[in-house]
Order: sequence, then structure tokens, then C-alpha cells
Amino acid sequence: RPMLEIDNIAASRVPFPSVDSPLPALPMPEGEIKAQPADKNKAQPADKNAVPEVLAELHPLLENGPCELAYAVVEGTPGNTRVHKRGEPSKLGDEVPRRWLDILGGDVLEKDNAGSGRLELANWLTRKENPLTARVMVNRIWQHHFAQGLVATENDFGTRGSRPTHPELLDFLATRFPADGWSIKKMHRRMMLSSVYQLSSAEPATTTDPANLLLAHYPRQRLDAESLRDSLLLLGGNLDRSVGKEQPFPAMATWGFTQHNPFTAVYESSRRSIYLMTQRLKRHPYLSLFDGADTNASTPRRQETTVPTQSLFLLNDPFVHEQAAGLARRVHASAADEPARIRLAYEIALTREPTAEDFAADQAFLAEYRQLLATSNIPADQRDVAAWSALVRTLFTRNGFLFVD
Repeated sequence: RPMLEIDNIAASRVPFPSVDSPLPALPMPEGEIKAQPADKNKAQPADKNAVPEVLAELHPLLENGPCELAYAVVEGTPGNTRVHKRGEPSKLGDEVPRRWLDILGGDVLEKDNAGSGRLELANWLTRKENPLTARVMVNRIWQHHFAQGLVATENDFGTRGSRPTHPELLDFLATRFPADGWSIKKMHRRMMLSSVYQLSSAEPATTTDPANLLLAHYPRQRLDAESLRDSLLLLGGNLDRSVGKEQPFPAMATWGFTQHNPFTAVYESSRRSIYLMTQRLKRHPYLSLFDGADTNASTPRRQETTVPTQSLFLLNDPFVHEQAAGLARRVHASAADEPARIRLAYEIALTREPTAEDFAADQAFLAEYRQLLATSNIPADQRDVAAWSALVRTLFTRNGFLFVD
């Protein structure tokens, strides 16, 4: 498949010389005046050597290609690097052999090693003499479940980093991780079956550990942006469970992006948030609103914000309205009377039964909302589902939905 970077593509009936032959003077088409200056104000005659059918085939070939195009990594020609004096590539110093960090062993690749060194790097990272890899990984998995790692400075295990709150536990997990074949799934299971993970999030009446570093209770944490979006799609019945495919980028033949006209786009999708297109120059508006990760830097921990626009999104955005309407139709069709529908809505959205106060407040809400809809332009046969959709949106803004207890 020809790439667009090739900007000298020609199609002609006159044979081209081979690449290793001297360049002959190509015969001029009959009737063409040699060395005649081009007049931009006059239409130029078509090249008689051009092949129209080939030119017509060239553009779709560039745009679509004879087969699908994928970006991949292949082995290059490895070699040692020389020191750039004062950072200047034109001022080269001594050659530095490919090797591991001195502080972690300093192993050097064999001289006859013709590979990239990635396999050797993986072996160095995971060998028994290097416990740091396992400690960092289990700390990240712990952070995923408990909002903060056993070492609070997730990117710094050095002398300037925080001390582990439970050093023996960290040692135990770091030992079990390689013993279990570096299985992340087994480590998730080990943590989630622990008694500390199954604690209630209710804080004790009195405590000498206000930051809950010793985990006297489960640390309540808010759903991250991706989990919140996926939950809304799931409850609305619109989650596309298929595997993500390529993004609908514009055709390569139409690209004209420059420094002052960079590529930016937002592609709507009903698939899981992991398949959303991530661009470096401009964050996805939804992920930006709900504290998504920085797309330009490593983000060991996301900084949570609580701003009015988040609540406004959950109440007013068309995406939320669509998911709320989907859950409302499901609740409306699955139960016959109003109390049963309220109970089902709570069980689905909040995973709990409504209290007597919830029943009273929600029934009053529905009655008042129906009165407002009676004076609206919404057809009468759609007003009941619209009222239930409004009630579902109030469930989406409650802590029981937004937080993991």
C-alpha cells in the first residue's frame, strides 16, 4: 500500500527508466512546444501520457488501500549509543554499552546479542533479586481497591517517598505476586476476599486515625469518570458490549493538519469508556469534567474535584437523559404499581431498598412532576415515562450511585 508521504507518484504510458540506469531524455508528446513558459491564465493541455483509469484508481488506493492498514513495531538494528556532549548530537563522546541500571544490578547485554534487549529487560525486571517491580505493582492494585496505596507516593519508593503504612502486608503481597505467576487476577481475588476489603464504609464513632491510614473502615470513594459513564450506559440498556474497533478518523487523503490547525475530534460511542478515542492536545470533554487522567503525563492518582458543572451534567446532559429514559422504560414495564416500580428503581440504581421516607418523597415528586407535564407539549401517553425518567435522574445524582461504599 503506498503511503501518503510519497509525494511523487506518476502514471504514464511512457516507460520509466530503471532505478539503476542513467536518466534518458523522455520523449516529448507530439505537438507540445518545448520550454514554453506556463501561462496561469490559460488552461493547460492535459498530459497525453497520463492514464486516466490509473489516475482514477490512485486516490482510492491511497485512501483505502488494497488491505487494512495497522501500525506495528518491528525489530530494528540495535546498537550502542554514544554520549552526546552537552546534549549536542554532533559532539559525540564515549560509546555506552546497552545495560541495566547500576543501582539495580548493572547487567550488560552480551556482545553477540542481536535483539532489541526487551526480553532481557523483562527478565531483569522480574528476577528474584529485584523486589521493586512486585512491590510497585501490588501497591498500584491495592490503590485501585482502597483509593490509596500502602505506599502513598505511588511513583516514589525511594528515600524521599512515603513509608508504607503496613510494611509487613506489602512484603507479603510482593512475595505472593511472583509466586502466583505474576497473576494480576489472583492478586485482585486475594485483596477482595480479605476482611479489610469487606469492611463497612461507616466511620467509627471515635477514632485516632482521621485519615483512615490504618483502614479501620472501608474508604468511601467516588466512581471514576469511566466507571460512571459505563454504569449509566449499562443501566440505560445502551451499553455496546462488543470489542472496540478503529476510530472513524478522516481519510488520510484529506489530512491537512498543521501546528496551528491540529487534529481534534470527539467520537460518540456506546462502547465501554476504555474504547474512547484519546487525543493528546485536547481532553475528552466528559473525561475532563469528571477528572479523567492527564493525557500527556503519567497520572498515578487522579485529583478529585467537586464542581457544579458535574451536577448540571447529571441533570441536564442529553446523554444522561437518554440513559435515564432507558431505565425508566425498563422499570415502567417490569412492575405494575408505583411502589413496586420505585423499589425496582432503587434496587437497580442504588442496590438497596427504599426507606419509608424515600417512598413518600418519590411519590410526591412523581405527582408534582405529572402536574407540570400536564401543561406541557409532551403527548399524554408519554408523560408517565417522562416523570419516571426525571425520578431516575435524581437517583443518578445521589451519593449511593456516585460512590462505592
